[in-house]
Amino acid sequence: ALLIGILSDKINLKPLVLDQDIRWQIVQRLAALGHSQAAELITKTKANDPSETSFKSYLAAEASKPMINEKMKWLEQMNRPDANWSLARKQSIIYSLFPSTPRQTQLRYQFREQFYKTMSILDKRNEDISYNRAYVDLAPSGCDETLIKEFDNFISQQDWNVVTKKSLVIQNQENKICARVQIR
Repeated sequence: ALLIGILSDKINLKPLVLDQDIRWQIVQRLAALGHSQAAELITKTKANDPSETSFKSYLAAEASKPMINEKMKWLEQMNRPDANWSLARKQSIIYSLFPSTPRQTQLRYQFREQFYKTMSILDKRNEDISYNRAYVDLAPSGCDETLIKEFDNFISQQDWNVVTKKSLVIQNQENKICARVQIR
């Protein structure tokens, strides 16, 4: 209710100025949490600013909604071979797809099989190494030993582009560090 009041200008935060970037951050967080007014807030906020920055924020807010089918729809659109999306727009979606909430962590875990499949396809296409590197941000993430072994097996089963492989190995190293820290 507080954030809705701030967005609707019913709550005054002087001396803080609520610029469009801050508005988008609030809207994206509400969307990530599955707030009932998120869709309306996304539409309203997008209508107030036709800039490219606002459009990327719109994509990020839409992608952050806690619905696996919606997330898959965005990824399918972006990953089509004939898709003509800028890297910046794709990154807006990728980096916002699984924000840090308990529900989103569960969705990310459910997504891992799709990640393995799509990552392999993208690497074989060998079209956009920068995008592949960004896509690695969607890799399985966690402290679970089973997940870590699964990810290790995935990495070892393909002859990867060196940049993609480096990104995958780094991601799984972070998982391994998490597991070691958790043991302590």
